[in-house]
Amino acid sequence: MEHKLREKGFIGKFLSTALEMPEATAIEVHGTGESFTYQELLQKAETWQSRYRALEEKKGSMVLLLLPSGPELAGVFYGVVSAGGIAIPLNPHLTECELEKILLDARPPLIITTGEIFNRLHHSFTVLKKLHSVVITDNTAVEATDNPPFSLIRAAELTGQRRGLEIPDNHQPVTCHYTYKGVGYPLGVVHVYDHYNRCLKSLKNTVPYHKGAVYLNLLLVHYVYSLTMSLLFPLSYGCKIVMVPSIKHENLLQLMEQYQVNMSTLVPQLFRKLSHEAYRALRKGKKINLPSSPVLISGGSYLDAGLSAKVLENTGIEPLQGYGLTETLPITCNTAENPRRGTLGVPFSEETSIFIMNENKEKLPAGQTGEIAVSGPTLADGYHQRPEETNMFFQEGLFYTGDLGYLDEDGHLNFTGRKQPFTKVSALMVDLTEVEKVLMLHPCVKKVRATVYQDPYYGENIQATLLLNHKAGTDQEEMFSFCRKRLSLHKVPRKFIFRHDFSS
Repeated sequence: MEHKLREKGFIGKFLSTALEMPEATAIEVHGTGESFTYQELLQKAETWQSRYRALEEKKGSMVLLLLPSGPELAGVFYGVVSAGGIAIPLNPHLTECELEKILLDARPPLIITTGEIFNRLHHSFTVLKKLHSVVITDNTAVEATDNPPFSLIRAAELTGQRRGLEIPDNHQPVTCHYTYKGVGYPLGVVHVYDHYNRCLKSLKNTVPYHKGAVYLNLLLVHYVYSLTMSLLFPLSYGCKIVMVPSIKHENLLQLMEQYQVNMSTLVPQLFRKLSHEAYRALRKGKKINLPSSPVLISGGSYLDAGLSAKVLENTGIEPLQGYGLTETLPITCNTAENPRRGTLGVPFSEETSIFIMNENKEKLPAGQTGEIAVSGPTLADGYHQRPEETNMFFQEGLFYTGDLGYLDEDGHLNFTGRKQPFTKVSALMVDLTEVEKVLMLHPCVKKVRATVYQDPYYGENIQATLLLNHKAGTDQEEMFSFCRKRLSLHKVPRKFIFRHDFSS
């Protein structure tokens, strides 16, 4: 029974683990005392599957998951996907402006959220003409709304017969994640069940793991990288996930020592933090107490060779850098046996191919720089209901990533920059065209140019050069506040340069 389940994708693997080791801890939330065994997490997922069915939404309907990163989101995700919904996990810290663009593109008939998030963002929900229901997961009081065009339901009010999770068909769409490619607005990427299953199978053969291994999760699991690497992968293979709600006031090294962490997926900013903490500990004569050979995988943004070397020097751990995009899922990684510092590694599936293309869409030989293009079994078909944008980036079986790089003689992928007007700040996508469009809404701004600059500590950041209307006056503080109302913090330029002509 368990063996058959393990062949049936991430839900089958999760079910198999819950049968084999029901009392083992699946998720522990640091600093809260909250903990769920595999059996308890399975029961939560089954409850959400029954709640979703009680709403009688059609199979294949979009379901917006506007929830904090944590066990509840995990249970809702497994339950909704098992019941045939297409989960759209969204960072709940989006602004109303950002959320409205996604809502108008996805048009979900159902939103699942908390009372606090509803109170903050429910005005955005009114842009949807066919929103059937908003389900509130907790008992937080919600703001009164006059004749809302949707049913407002407490999750506890939804009753239905709880039954075992159902395993989706391989070709069933299960997620829609939103990304940015420099076109000025978000693009939805739908993945089917088989994409994740093939990715996880390849990861199993590449990333060292063992049942009961402690997997430290510091990232929001709303994004493809963290959902795949920090939730689906560890829960598929019997690991214990330690979720940290916020790393801001935590010591990462001490967390790794406290929980004896075996694995974690980090972003460059967190590697910088870890290296600095380890350096200070060593300077004070402290011994670093970690289990043997922990695996730390880097993704989300480029980790340069210099920082990687500092991490190794201060912690004794060589970061294993990988590569993937919302459209591809994780596809490459360095291995512990053959790490190539500063590179993005090699494909961990023999079915995945990476090419470097010139401006004429011709393949370039090793050592020559061009646009990175990808084909393989985890590649999405295109962008949700966006044929023009799909044709821009998906051509003749290849996905043109907008990233620049080259392959070395051994097939390791090297990153050199970006072709399209987007970047990563704190490992999160930023569409420079979107930033420019927001700034153009300000009455003092005549023209704007958003560019990227390198911060010595934080890495890539945004700078905006503004051409002001004649005699118009504004300052850094006003522009920051204007942007912050419309953009997530990582998208807001850290520098504003004011000009009365662009020639200066």
